[in-house]
Amino acid sequence: MLSASLAQHRWLTLAIGFLLLGSDISTAQAQVNFPEGIGGFGGGNSPAKVTIEAQFTPAEQDRPALLFVTAKMADGFHISAIDQAAGGPMPTSISLAPGSPVRLLGQWQSIEPPKTHIDQEIWVGLEMREHYKQVTWFVPIDIPAETDLASLTLAGQVEGQACAQLCVPFKQSFTATLGKGIELPAGTDFASRVAEDSTASKAALTNPVTSELGATAAPSQLYDLSQVSLVEAEEQSLGYFLLLAFLGGMILNVMPCVLPVIGLKVMSFVQQAGQSRAHAWALNCWYSAGIVAVFLVLATLAVLFQLSWGTQFASAGFNITLIGIVFAMALSLMGLWDIPIPGFVGSSTSIEITEREGPLAAFLKGVLTTLLATPCTGPFMIPALTWAIKQPTWMTYSVFTVLGLGMASPYLLIGAFPELLRFLPRPGAWMETFKKIMGLIMLGTVVWLMMAIAPPLVVPTVALLVVIVGACWWITQTPVTAVFSEKLQSWVIAGLLVAIGAMGSYGWLYKEVMLKRYDKRVAAYAEEKIGEQQLRIARDLGSIEDNNLLRQTIAELAVKPINDDKSWQRFSLAKLGHLTVGKGRTVLVDFTADWCPTCHVLEKLVLRTQTIEEAITKADVITMEADYTKKPEALEQTIKALGGIGVPLIAIFPGSDPYHPIVFSEGKYSKDDLIEAIAKATGQSELLETADNSDQTSLRHVGSEEPRL
Repeated sequence: MLSASLAQHRWLTLAIGFLLLGSDISTAQAQVNFPEGIGGFGGGNSPAKVTIEAQFTPAEQDRPALLFVTAKMADGFHISAIDQAAGGPMPTSISLAPGSPVRLLGQWQSIEPPKTHIDQEIWVGLEMREHYKQVTWFVPIDIPAETDLASLTLAGQVEGQACAQLCVPFKQSFTATLGKGIELPAGTDFASRVAEDSTASKAALTNPVTSELGATAAPSQLYDLSQVSLVEAEEQSLGYFLLLAFLGGMILNVMPCVLPVIGLKVMSFVQQAGQSRAHAWALNCWYSAGIVAVFLVLATLAVLFQLSWGTQFASAGFNITLIGIVFAMALSLMGLWDIPIPGFVGSSTSIEITEREGPLAAFLKGVLTTLLATPCTGPFMIPALTWAIKQPTWMTYSVFTVLGLGMASPYLLIGAFPELLRFLPRPGAWMETFKKIMGLIMLGTVVWLMMAIAPPLVVPTVALLVVIVGACWWITQTPVTAVFSEKLQSWVIAGLLVAIGAMGSYGWLYKEVMLKRYDKRVAAYAEEKIGEQQLRIARDLGSIEDNNLLRQTIAELAVKPINDDKSWQRFSLAKLGHLTVGKGRTVLVDFTADWCPTCHVLEKLVLRTQTIEEAITKADVITMEADYTKKPEALEQTIKALGGIGVPLIAIFPGSDPYHPIVFSEGKYSKDDLIEAIAKATGQSELLETADNSDQTSLRHVGSEEPRL
């Protein structure tokens, strides 16, 4: 069954004003974790639905010190148990902050048992384990003897989903202080749960990781993110990062994500040719205001939810909404209908009200331009944003605002000095042809955006686009000269058509047809691959007579890829720990996403080139690909532990020192940089000869080198 955490912050997706995220989708979200998360952005808090309290008690004669965490749910809401089986809803998870002064001595247990039932609708046959109203978990902890209990505080967080008619993801922090504790169930046995005092036990108990095969990896195979130590970069001033942000914003205008909309702005410039300088300046100011407004929203998301640049494209709801908007614009450019906004390119030139671009049209163009720009990463942007998100709120807003001003600066300059566009031809018949060409480019953008949504969502989205065509056509049936009430009626009917289309597309068509077909295909493919391995595994295990060796082999199988010879294995912390900590192998991990064009450029020009592949093979480095497309929580935590805020990111984990990785978190590296890092991680200095003969292709040539100040 498809499984991904329900995306959060649905309010921002709804604010875009499109009706395709209707009631049927919201209802469906309460029942199933949609691929990529229908409905909004990832990462967030929901204090209204779940509140967290925590305390700890000192050790006593008959029991160790205990940490208690209590979750209280709003009326009508429930959360999944911490031991909810995989393949269903998101289980609740509890974690201590890295560097905690105590260590866990066992697994979390709930005092109140979860209510259980066998699901018969979505995850047929799966046991659902749910807590209502309140639940308290406890775990034995080891507190150093010299610790002052009265001043000790323990920080951590609880993450999960609060579900009623719809599911609301939450990520709540807690701070535990000395307390009286909570009465435990009679007969609670600590002796069997307290682990041995060893580094391996610490890693296993504080960072449990489940492999793809469903088995918990052995302690020696776990990679403990809390032990990661990075080399601190030289601290730069606020002015330095503001300059990077401004330059990155300027260059963002020529990134491929933005080019489809830039054509609309060119049309605006042509239309402004015969207007006064003051009017042209005002319109470009409105356009710039739309750009900056989006950056302020992104800054707010970064401050409140630590969302990184471009991660909204991990949300299927956001992508589908944007697909619908861009498609409707393309239909307008192709002449099917007129967008009723003064001066919005695509409106009929025969309508007097649309002969001059209006402030609202200019503002919305700026908004759309910026939204389409977010999956691209321009030069200088990543270091500025990485730094900004970790700073006080006012600094974060300052960097994002300057980034928006940098992107808007060319338009402000042209508004002030329109003579800079003398090379553009005068308005004429060519504009109609150019407009239709831009419509075709917009349709191409729709295809590109569809690549970011899960396969079973493609057909329902195409069905919705057909409905949007009908809705746009219906609007054109009302004459321009009609009274306001008639126009409003046509828009209401068109909106209802889109809403009904969304319900049918993402209700019946998605859930009852496409999702089931996709599940069957995935299951058949998995069954075929698993079948190919069953005989080999059974034969290997059957030949092992020593019980200790048998247990070790089973543990290795839990993290071993199905195809041992496959390069760029799928990343997991269990595999990483097994290879680096357990076997001393050097591992290179590429953190990437389908919606990240910069990642694909880097992979094509640098990472997946023959020069680097030869160096990787010669150094006997294992390669992994970490797919951040759906923003899985484990990857989000890993990226943050490595000092990044998103993708692209490359990390090389030396087998001899796995907790001191070499990280390229700014999307800035060349072939020589990678070869030098591989040589350093593996101790094979002879690889540097390869670096001397390699070319310098890197993101610097597509824009990521910082200026030397």
